Amino acid sequence: MTGATVLVEGVTHLAGRTTVLDDVSLTAEAGQLVVLSGRSGSGKTTLLHLLAGVQRPTRGSVIVLDRPAVDLHDWSLVSLTPQHSTVAGSLTVRENVLLPVALRGVDVDLALLSDLTLDAIADQPATGTSLGEQQRTGIARGLVLHPRVALLDEPTSHQDDDNVERVLSVLLHARSGGTTLIVATHDPRVAAVADVVHHLAGGRLT
Repeated sequence: MTGATVLVEGVTHLAGRTTVLDDVSLTAEAGQLVVLSGRSGSGKTTLLHLLAGVQRPTRGSVIVLDRPAVDLHDWSLVSLTPQHSTVAGSLTVRENVLLPVALRGVDVDLALLSDLTLDAIADQPATGTSLGEQQRTGIARGLVLHPRVALLDEPTSHQDDDNVERVLSVLLHARSGGTTLIVATHDPRVAAVADVVHHLAGGRLT
């Protein structure tokens, strides 16, 4: 047992011959909101993908909940909300949010729909909604099972000021419930409420 919810040790990751991450180490504890900041191309998204187990590091280790990240395939443990919309076009907003629930066959509180002002469009096809609404649908889907670890890539990038506040509110609520949140963002408003901010430049923590 490491004591840390997330433990990244000496991770280097290559894309072809390009070094995307270079000897990165960090930890995150239960109930922390950790921000990954840095310019586009600095390695933030790649690090989230490694934490989600979508990719395996070229060197080093990525341990989440005391197991290799690539061994975790349960959204009640680790969820990933990508930067770009991944809504299922044939489903409504509500059905998209409930996808992880349907896979587990459990009952959940759908307060997230109203918290993110999605309740009025919950029964509309998700692809007929705005980019901001699709992004909030993805955030709700990522948090609906109250995962132990939630990974979010630029969750406020398509939001106006009012909806940024709503997104921050649901993130802070998840944190208060014990979820560890790791958020890649350029948004200083997200960084301002973080417990820890890690800055990436050229694939290295600075």
